[in-house]
Amino acid sequence: MPKSRKNLSVEDRFLYQQEHVLLRAQERYGVTITPLDYAELNTAIRAQDSRVTYRVKDKQGFPVYEVLHLDTVWLMTELLRSAVKDKHATKLEPRAFFVAWRGVLTLAFAGFPASLAALKVDLDALGFLAPENSGSKWPKMSLACLKDDAKPLTADQLANLSQLCSQMSTNLALLANDFQVSSISYTHFACRSLEKLVFRADIALSKTSNTDNETDELASADNYKISEDQIHAVDNVLSEYETDKDGYLLQVQKAGNRESLVYFLLNIIRLSSIIPRHYRSMHVESTLVVFFGNNPEVTMILEEFKRAVDFLLPDYYAWFHKDALHCTIRAL
Repeated sequence: MPKSRKNLSVEDRFLYQQEHVLLRAQERYGVTITPLDYAELNTAIRAQDSRVTYRVKDKQGFPVYEVLHLDTVWLMTELLRSAVKDKHATKLEPRAFFVAWRGVLTLAFAGFPASLAALKVDLDALGFLAPENSGSKWPKMSLACLKDDAKPLTADQLANLSQLCSQMSTNLALLANDFQVSSISYTHFACRSLEKLVFRADIALSKTSNTDNETDELASADNYKISEDQIHAVDNVLSEYETDKDGYLLQVQKAGNRESLVYFLLNIIRLSSIIPRHYRSMHVESTLVVFFGNNPEVTMILEEFKRAVDFLLPDYYAWFHKDALHCTIRAL
């Protein structure tokens, strides 16, 4: 690498800064930083004393995310560490495969267990976070979205797909103990599927001691317990289709939540100014999640579900990468 950075191309300068600036930042803050891919995200990085600033634009040059200061990230990481210090490791119980609004294929969990439900309450009590999105008020894992060129699902297709989901959900009993939650992940993502991450910090949950096995078993049972309110919230979501099939079909057929080609107007005056708003489009935001993609038992069941769906509806669905599969606790 040349000593002077003045003669470097933008791409080489980006790589140079990744190598030197981000590594120093990782050492300073003790977190894991995943550099963005220059070719795809057109990202520039600037170093300012103790801060690293990301300036991210989409391919049309519209600013998607203005700045990300690592000193702010460090502060949020410390707040989260404090919030989870009395929260114990737990698990999520898989409940059912189902077709969510706009045709998104989802694995619903039975509800947030006590440990994670208490964490959500504590996060709300911080007072400075935006109100929680409705989509994270019940636990789920998004598996696939309709491809950009796929037609909206018909009533018959939705009925057949829902029946398939019910049949395949019987396999989930095999995974009752496979969605263990030993840590949570604070992330800044570069697309909503979390297949591209700007930043990730894994924060461990407390483990029960091994001094008293009987006490540990009781503590684990408490941490795994799901309240009636949580169970009821998931039941309400899963029953929407059977309660009103015509109304639910309208929600499934609405535009949006595909890979990348559905757009919203940036403003009314500049009608040509549109920005992508979906799973694999450029978008950077922060969220708190639990990742589940590294469990081979989970992968096996999900692959069976994928094969069955693709046989029923060939070329309809885009499946998210297994390493990005997650359950959202709440946006930050």
